Amino acid sequence: MLDKKVNSKDKRLEYVVYNNKLVAAKNASCLVENRGLNYGDGVFETMVHHKNHIRYFKAHWQRMQTAFDVLGLTPTDALNQIQLEKAIPELKKANHIDTRTTRVKLIIWRKAGGLYAANKSECNWLLTVKALEPKAVASIRAVVSKKIQLTHSLLSPLKTISALPYVLAGQERDKRKAEEIILLDQEGHVSEAGASNIWWMKDKVVYTPSLDSGCIDGTMRKVILRYCQMHSISIQTGLFSLQAMVKADLVFTSNVAGLNVIKQIDDHHFDAQHSFIQQLALLWKDEDRNLQF
Repeated sequence: MLDKKVNSKDKRLEYVVYNNKLVAAKNASCLVENRGLNYGDGVFETMVHHKNHIRYFKAHWQRMQTAFDVLGLTPTDALNQIQLEKAIPELKKANHIDTRTTRVKLIIWRKAGGLYAANKSECNWLLTVKALEPKAVASIRAVVSKKIQLTHSLLSPLKTISALPYVLAGQERDKRKAEEIILLDQEGHVSEAGASNIWWMKDKVVYTPSLDSGCIDGTMRKVILRYCQMHSISIQTGLFSLQAMVKADLVFTSNVAGLNVIKQIDDHHFDAQHSFIQQLALLWKDEDRNLQF
């Protein structure tokens, strides 16, 4: 059986949407031949539903379309923004979630058939929701991973359901009693954080690793890049050394759930009260409709 989720009120998730149908979570069975289980043959998206729509859906959909092309998947007609935004309120109601903001997870995997070489392109999908309470920007301490290095590939920009590097990184972070972990690529360039893209600012220039570093093509990464371009904020993407990053004035991370300011990386300390963070934080309060993707 699929694991049941727990919302912010510690209630078990009672219902999920499976292939556009509302079903009891206890009845959402996983076949032995499931390709997601056997081969990690699928992707997922984590989105935020707020004020009756999915924030920055176009940016999410672009990444999903890239994943469909790379994996050779054919999505069903029901897998679209209109159907998802119709299903989410029904799913919230069924699970007694009454918060205005909801964390939505969409998992997509190829239908059973074949071994490593799949013989189908059709896919199944599962939608779950969880209450998401607004949170203030946190100031956190980070360490640099000693175990995990990322590699750029056709798959690295995508959120695949085979996420072992991030599982192991999360274990290392907890074992070292840190709040965040920073991952480098195999050449020693800064790539990303454990579940977020990473950024820093030095002399009013914003820096973030390029996709060549092996980082995920994050939705909020796209949003911040576009925001900086629209507001004439100088920004550079590329392959950067750890030594370059630790000389920054400000270091922060981003994902759909919010921003975090890194106040310390090992023995290096940074400004945790930078005004640029308050400027960016507005992007999480409501979708900026002027940002086009």
